[in-house]
Amino acid sequence: MWGGIRTRAAGCIALLYLLFWTLTGLPSGTRHWERAAPQHQCTDEVWHQGSWLDTPPGPCPPQPPLATCNASSSQQWAFSSPARACGARYLDPTHLRRALKGQTMMFIGDSITRHLAAALLRAVGSTDEVVVGHADFDLTLPGHDARLSFLWRPYPWNVTEALLEEVPALPRTPSVVIASFCLWHALHVRDADAFAEDAAELSAAAAKVGARLPGLRLLLCTCPHTVTALQGTAAKREALTPRRVAAYDAALRAQPAATWRRLGVAALSRACGDACSADGVHPQPVVFDALVQVMLGMLGV
Repeated sequence: MWGGIRTRAAGCIALLYLLFWTLTGLPSGTRHWERAAPQHQCTDEVWHQGSWLDTPPGPCPPQPPLATCNASSSQQWAFSSPARACGARYLDPTHLRRALKGQTMMFIGDSITRHLAAALLRAVGSTDEVVVGHADFDLTLPGHDARLSFLWRPYPWNVTEALLEEVPALPRTPSVVIASFCLWHALHVRDADAFAEDAAELSAAAAKVGARLPGLRLLLCTCPHTVTALQGTAAKREALTPRRVAAYDAALRAQPAATWRRLGVAALSRACGDACSADGVHPQPVVFDALVQVMLGMLGV
């Protein structure tokens, strides 16, 4: 009995939060994300501000403060007021298909970028699925000549080589490159200091490529929140502890902001907590759905 009461109470509280955020401080007919904050206030950190709400299942509200609309999860990410003032909002498939016209979204790295690619497919309403495993793939997105490319390059030196040699040789320059490469180094090399050096070399290469291809934007994914008890092998439980992964994450956060925008895999997965981890290493899909919405907002899509 008490469990049912608590569940209904939590649902009521979540609905009150949504109603409050939807109605407060807005002229009639005005969408609250249209009030843009001064650009200097819209840092990457502000774009990642928000909270996870335990919401009842059902369709998204007409004017949601939510970044996600994932029917398979009761946890949904709600943008903070500062993030919404910067333009953060839920971008529906119709908008994204139009906004991504003629663009190539390139994901380079490990399974984190592959999960982000899958989340982008969901965001645009595509029925395609990513290729699971250590393989490259290239997909056409629904809409107008938009493409999604993925390169399996799990180590920082792999990403460096791809940026210097493969990306400039492409017939069409990507609109954005999203890179993630901390997990395999943390698992197989286990040297955060060496990783910091490798990441610095990658950043230097990225700066060179960015200068050669001025339309290219670069996003660097931070490391995910890990949960030792959920990891399936002894090697992962030893190497991918929260403390060790945090040392890798610190190396990524030290990379120059002039070169990279940062996509906060660490921030959103940690805020969602252990229950939002799929296997102790990768967050649940709803976390990647939220990250894609944050990413697209940061890019001004």
